[in-house]
Amino acid sequence: MRASRKTLSVLGLVALMAGSALAQRQPMPFSPPGGPFGPGGAALFLMNQSVQEELKLTREQAEKVSQFQEKTIEKIKEGFAKLQDARPEERREKFHQMMKEVSQDAEKMVKEVLKPEQARRLKQIQMQQAGVENFTRAEIQRLLRLTDEQKDKLTALAEDTRKDSQAILREARRDPQKMPEARKRVETLKREAMEKANAVLTDEQRKLWKDLLGEPFEMKFERSGFRPGR
Repeated sequence: MRASRKTLSVLGLVALMAGSALAQRQPMPFSPPGGPFGPGGAALFLMNQSVQEELKLTREQAEKVSQFQEKTIEKIKEGFAKLQDARPEERREKFHQMMKEVSQDAEKMVKEVLKPEQARRLKQIQMQQAGVENFTRAEIQRLLRLTDEQKDKLTALAEDTRKDSQAILREARRDPQKMPEARKRVETLKREAMEKANAVLTDEQRKLWKDLLGEPFEMKFERSGFRPGR
């Protein structure tokens, strides 16, 4: 599987900047720093062709997304250049500020480009991709009315899954040919983690959780072109 070249360009630049500014690696493939709900998360998913097709974007909508991609790439390049000669603390501060601006720009673009029903479906796709990470978010904890004991168990599960996934991907980066298999292992980890998470939830919470996620969606990465719905 592979993401579109433009999407990977954005992610590559963000990862490069994060490494330079914060001395840390990109946590997950096709995921902004902080996971699917990190800076620019919705917009990054919107760059994927299979997501565009699921949302039935029009040609005009797809063109606006493409324009946002180009502007974001240029903004990140310019920001990275400005960070080169800054002191570590200043570099870290400016990095966070720039990612905050990218996130704000992304949220604005999504609201302006998508229809309400498309935005709702995109949010469901984000949640499906986030997996157990959802249960660490205050919004989800509130909606599901999780108890303190459930929060502790689910947060620990999310942290363990994240660490194990990062270890698998970090090892695979040394040999690009191993990345497809590494991604499969990560997907298996995420699937097993969700099964464990479901066991923590009550029947009522599981039903609500299923409703929040909507219809299952499988994100694909093999194609880069876009054929508008109309």
